[in-house]
Amino acid sequence: MKKATLEKEIFIDKVNNGKITSGYLTINSSETIALDNIKGVVFLEARGRMSSYKNEIFSLEIKQNTILTKNKSYRIPLTFDSSNFEINSYHGKNVSFSYILEIHIDVNRDDIEKLERNLFSKVKSFVTSDYTIKTSEYFEIENLNLKYQVAETKTDFTMQPNLIVSIIALLILGSACAYIIPEFSIWYTILGIASVVLLIHLMTKYIKNTLGTISMETLKDENSFVCKILKTREFNLMNPYIYYEIIEKVMDNRGTSSSTYTETLYTSEKLKLSNFKSSPSLKFLFPKRNGLQSFECSDASIFWQMKLNGKYMGLTLNYKVIVQNLKVSD
Repeated sequence: MKKATLEKEIFIDKVNNGKITSGYLTINSSETIALDNIKGVVFLEARGRMSSYKNEIFSLEIKQNTILTKNKSYRIPLTFDSSNFEINSYHGKNVSFSYILEIHIDVNRDDIEKLERNLFSKVKSFVTSDYTIKTSEYFEIENLNLKYQVAETKTDFTMQPNLIVSIIALLILGSACAYIIPEFSIWYTILGIASVVLLIHLMTKYIKNTLGTISMETLKDENSFVCKILKTREFNLMNPYIYYEIIEKVMDNRGTSSSTYTETLYTSEKLKLSNFKSSPSLKFLFPKRNGLQSFECSDASIFWQMKLNGKYMGLTLNYKVIVQNLKVSD
């Protein structure tokens, strides 16, 4: 007996008004067969310079107890709510966030032997041991109507490692070791490296203690947000300025050692700080580009960070703090 072939294809329209995604499944069988169930599963997939990640978002029942008549084409509508999706589709330098609709077609046990199984060796389509045929299609979500909004929080800036401080510590201890140590020794080398690390830590701690802690409060505003530098006792920098960046970050843990890749997606206007002790408030506009809300998925993330730079005793100091986002719909 000639085996049946089954042709199927998924068509997905773009999201409508940020709420409903629609499309249809076309299916045609060369022989009459019975289907017990057709359902869909939507996944969010992250792929890039990292281990791939695929997470089920939800499933939907499409059709049950269907008879496919020989050589008759069927067009089955697909509709699902996409308003609760966390992020728009995103294609960056190091990672992409994509949505997949996977259709599961359960064939009745009495008809499974009618099917030509060799057809299902193709990519994204196969027959499993539970008599289910699967086919899938990527689709784009580009208009979730999400708007930018920051969380109103109070956070402390963190001073970043300083290259000049490291060089100074290395020169001081390197010169001392060259003068005191009579000959090369692996133990002296290890001791010297440990001493350099300790000296860098002590010098950095001294600068931090001298300047004190600097804190920031973020406040909501229409189409923007306000960054308020909280009043400090001693903190002061020469020529300080502040801005925020939106960063794409990917951690690759696939090998014996891990690597981190970052890409700056957006840099705001740099604003000058006139007086720390008066608790200045500065307003920052949100990006014109949509879809850059903070998001984390497996080893990949998009995050916002506020950066404050200035000079102290001739050294350029850099401070950072994470700006938290809220998921808000229009």
